[in-house]
Amino acid sequence: MESTVLHPRFKDSVHFKDFWEKGNGKQLIEISGAKVSLNDFEKFSSYYYDIDQTGDEVVKDIYFTKKFHEASKEIEQYIRNGISETDNVPESVKKLFIQTQRKPEWLNDQLLKSGAELCMRCGLDSLISLRDYCLMGGYDFAYLNKPLIVTEALKKGAVKRLSETLDFWVNVTRYNALEIHGKGYEFAIKTRLIHSYARLSIKKHYKNWDTENWGEPINSWDMMATYIGFSLVFLHSLQKLGNTISNEEELGIFHLWKYVGYLLGIPENLLPDNKKQATEYFYL
Repeated sequence: MESTVLHPRFKDSVHFKDFWEKGNGKQLIEISGAKVSLNDFEKFSSYYYDIDQTGDEVVKDIYFTKKFHEASKEIEQYIRNGISETDNVPESVKKLFIQTQRKPEWLNDQLLKSGAELCMRCGLDSLISLRDYCLMGGYDFAYLNKPLIVTEALKKGAVKRLSETLDFWVNVTRYNALEIHGKGYEFAIKTRLIHSYARLSIKKHYKNWDTENWGEPINSWDMMATYIGFSLVFLHSLQKLGNTISNEEELGIFHLWKYVGYLLGIPENLLPDNKKQATEYFYL
């Protein structure tokens, strides 16, 4: 699939134009000062076929070699106790945990704190934004949602997924939640492996998956769009609801989700630092 050349096939559709010329997309451009264009489309489009190889290898080595509850218990031990270079564990496990236990040089604890404070102080508006704007808005993207359909994640309705998403969001947006071995860190690692488990299951059991047109299941580009939902779209919704947000809180929310994305295995160059960058990425 690496040789597939993608083109922006929906750029002339009424739906796309209305969003960016009349709707919320137009508002995002105005508040962010973004310069949206398709000039960088080829630079990012290969990520449609990019996946978290490390997470997939961990699932193959741990979850596919024993009973699910045994595998989950083993992973929880790694999360709580950590992994060192000398531990007798599969190389995939070592690679994943060495990466996530190493804080990136760009990480700023004060910005993490500011991002968490914004999520907490906006209270009910945060929950309304997540449910009615971020999550429901995400259902508008057909290809991004195909893994949810194939895995029957929505078979019992959207409420279960809403609950799971809220549980994840609450746990990664508290004070110090993302400290190594902390609760937010735990949720990030488990979510990363859930994505890999789902992707491998889709590839194995759903023979009609159209990779060329739909991309890899839960690919890096779709992951980038999803996490822009938690930062840019979330921020936009809070502003629509009348919240005043400081510059540091704004930068903090992007920094928080950049780090969550890093823990989830999303390539760092897909994780925006601010609303201008996020809007330009989202457009693509």
